[in-house]
Amino acid sequence: MNEMPQTTGRREYADPPRVPTGPPSTEREHQGRLLRKEIDFAEALDSAATGIDVWLVGDAGVASIMPVNGSAEVAVLDVTDVDDALPGPWELDIVALARRVSKHEGHRCVADLAEGYRRSVTSLAHAPLHARTERALGMATRATRDAVGASAQAAADRLVKAGEAPTLRHDRVAKRWDSSIVDIEGVERELAHYRETVAEPMAQLISHYEVADAVGDDKGRLLVLLARQPNDVILLEALPATSTPLEEVAGGWRHGSDLQRVLFARESLPLIQPEMLGWTTSPEGDVARAWARARALPKGVKVDLGGRRRRARAYGTLLGLLHARTGDAAKLAGYLGLTPKFGSALAAAAKRS
Repeated sequence: MNEMPQTTGRREYADPPRVPTGPPSTEREHQGRLLRKEIDFAEALDSAATGIDVWLVGDAGVASIMPVNGSAEVAVLDVTDVDDALPGPWELDIVALARRVSKHEGHRCVADLAEGYRRSVTSLAHAPLHARTERALGMATRATRDAVGASAQAAADRLVKAGEAPTLRHDRVAKRWDSSIVDIEGVERELAHYRETVAEPMAQLISHYEVADAVGDDKGRLLVLLARQPNDVILLEALPATSTPLEEVAGGWRHGSDLQRVLFARESLPLIQPEMLGWTTSPEGDVARAWARARALPKGVKVDLGGRRRRARAYGTLLGLLHARTGDAAKLAGYLGLTPKFGSALAAAAKRS
């Protein structure tokens, strides 16, 4: 079983990274270049030794990269599962993604991943903090090559059986979750709690719908179908907020509950935020769930990001954009530099881990 690289022991807690207010970004970039002379790439990737922290997306996050429909149905390359997200050393994510690219695209593509990551971090290194998301959206949109993106409509098309009384397709939900599912009764009480956590206009909209069907599994997941008319439905997915495996290597989360961590990650990490984001606790009070409108790729669609090398570069680009938005992009850009040695070191680290 692959394992994340071990940290240096300096992190007892996974405190959120702060983007420095000073010194200027050019000076922080210089600090990064000096850091590279003290800590080479191999040491950094093996022991997460640079001390540069970002919001990590983890193994589940890097496995969930896909195009997502944004405004005007334009697809944006994005990460769609951030529930394991935790602040920590940037090295953990890049090695996890390198392992995945090596396995699915070929080991030679890790260098392309590294180049995409380096270029995207550098592109945001000196951008004003308020402008980083807009610039990242532009780069992530170009990376999709006009591919079809995941959407709420596609999820409804795949998971809902149309008719006078719409119902969920149990077999497809079971495949989506890779789990046995059961019908859930009495979800209205929890749905009322959920409505209280969303913006008032959204709560008013949801109040016009009634529960048509609901299923769950033994992990605490819920899928709730709301309907007004046969062709007017909303599909909500509620996932339990649990501790993240990243705590074992990145430190303990101490800034609220895991539900608060998940909600913060969903609101701030993806380039396209989930729709109808809210939360509940179960009637018994033992399960806290984060809710959002379900999304999926259209049935039969195969994402086309180009050849293997282009795909690897696109994955690296996205991860670099996510890290640069949440950490010290200038210092990280200075550390990565312009040398191709980073790609070679990353490929070697992917083999070792």
